[in-house]
Amino acid sequence: MAAVNTESQELPIWVGFKGNNQPLVFDLSGAASFELYLNIRRSAEVEADSRDLVLLKVGSVFDFPAALDKGLVELVDEASGEVVRRPRSDTNQAQAEQVTSITVNSESFITLPTDVQHRDRAIKTVSLNAAPCLCALVRPELKYHLRLRDKYLGVRWWAWGSPHELCKNSSELPPSERKTLVSCGPLRSKTFTVVSEIPKPPKISINLSLEEAHASEGEDGAESEASSPAIHITITNTSSQHIILKTIGDQPHLTSPGEISNPRARVTADCPSVQNFSIVDQETQEDIISHATLFITPLAGGSGRGWPRKQFLALAPHERVIRTAKLPGHRLIPGREYHVGLRRTGCWWAYGTLDDLFGEGNAVFKRWPSTPTIPMTLESEDVVVLHH
Repeated sequence: MAAVNTESQELPIWVGFKGNNQPLVFDLSGAASFELYLNIRRSAEVEADSRDLVLLKVGSVFDFPAALDKGLVELVDEASGEVVRRPRSDTNQAQAEQVTSITVNSESFITLPTDVQHRDRAIKTVSLNAAPCLCALVRPELKYHLRLRDKYLGVRWWAWGSPHELCKNSSELPPSERKTLVSCGPLRSKTFTVVSEIPKPPKISINLSLEEAHASEGEDGAESEASSPAIHITITNTSSQHIILKTIGDQPHLTSPGEISNPRARVTADCPSVQNFSIVDQETQEDIISHATLFITPLAGGSGRGWPRKQFLALAPHERVIRTAKLPGHRLIPGREYHVGLRRTGCWWAYGTLDDLFGEGNAVFKRWPSTPTIPMTLESEDVVVLHH
């Protein structure tokens, strides 16, 4: 552990921005959610206090309106490089200066725990509720980034302990620790794009039913895999427009931070992956199908040659298609009851026909439409009961 400078008048903590989607898009219509967070973490290399660290977020970088007013956080137009200012409110500024327990509640504090995870402290994620403030400051089709102006976080009060212990006196907060909380390392920022509206995905209907395959015997008299049960999937476009769904491979829609896009064949593909289903043994309550992501690089997109038509399903208004998925009969125990359901997943989609997407007669296309896409949800309420 690095030596701690006990004479320093600053206590560094790690602070970084995070968005709720990647790529991060601010949809002014509200169809796609938008949120910004600040991740905070104490550093085990800087201090080793066994108590929790409690800080007051009012008036600091963790209080987004006040942070903009005081210049602790800056909104920058990437095209011009100019800082976009928020009209200051004397009322908000006065409230940000108040640090007595009469004007705050439990939600006014952030507690950074002392426990260590993976050689460092646990990360605390604080929602900034930034959309209401940013809505009046940004313009569609422009790109912006939020940044910390400098290392000073504007925290006016902090202490070791817990909010309950520190606020026993209902009239005032105890004295703050003397050191100033600052951000350690390089100053962080977060970039996002503003759009007027992202289309909401249309609805499709997915119904499941069971088909028992006919058993047959091999040359040695053993029952063949043909006896494995199969699930029939009926997919219906319930909208009044032509739609296109990407059925396999990379799915270039909005995703959550850290989410690993699973390229498995969706339930809409010609040969759906059995991973689309949960198969729960009713005796043990064990799901016999793994939900782990398959790390497969789809050659069509990853190689740069483009995406072929066979990776897409086109549905006319109210059109219905049927897919079949064979279940792993060799993993089913005779005499057991299983419940088969569809796992909720998402896929890229667009309005139109394949000719609209590819160009008439083209077999592949090499560039995705630039418009960000909210994933279409593939889900079904049906649960198929299987007696093996």
